[in-house]
Amino acid sequence: MTKSKQKYMLNHCSSNLNTKKTLPSFTNMKHLKFLARTVLVEDNQVDKALKALNKVLSSEKVIETSRRWETYEKPYERRNRLSFQKCMEIYSNEIERKVRFIVRKNRENPYPWD
Repeated sequence: MTKSKQKYMLNHCSSNLNTKKTLPSFTNMKHLKFLARTVLVEDNQVDKALKALNKVLSSEKVIETSRRWETYEKPYERRNRLSFQKCMEIYSNEIERKVRFIVRKNRENPYPWD
């Protein structure tokens, strides 16, 4: 283990240095939220860590909001975007409800279209 890695482990990780994967020990809830967004680089696999970071950022819609803030969004564009998002959410919930109905077991009539 290199000196810089040992220093990092001492400063940011738990006291057990024998294990390969040690996570920082945080007690505050704010730090737990930070820990959930933390991506660790293992064995100099930066590409893999970058892919994981992009996945975390896209799931939290950080990239989408930052791109939206790059240019001015006119009020009618904002209204249209929010309206579209609401419609998509309603549509997705309705489709999910229908799929759950079709997939469920032990219904009285398993083939309601007959």
